[in-house]
Amino acid sequence: MILPVRAGPPDWAGIDRGLCECYGLTPPAIDALTLPEILTLNRPARRSRMDEPGMSDEELEEYMRREKAMTPAQRLERMREERHG
Repeated sequence: MILPVRAGPPDWAGIDRGLCECYGLTPPAIDALTLPEILTLNRPARRSRMDEPGMSDEELEEYMRREKAMTPAQRLERMREERHG
């Protein structure tokens, strides 16, 4: 799910609905998220490794399978690790 870029206030009902549909989160679970966590969950799967030279088709498929299989908590943890080194 990608947050739409548009002028004006965010469509919080649409964002909440998307989090419920994409991640199976309940409204109380969404209310407990911080704004950076919501932004992280709404980011598309990273594709930066796809640009690395020398990756075979099988390696790319495995990488994308792992990215898509990550839970919201795993995505948040990965983002925290990248941010804090």
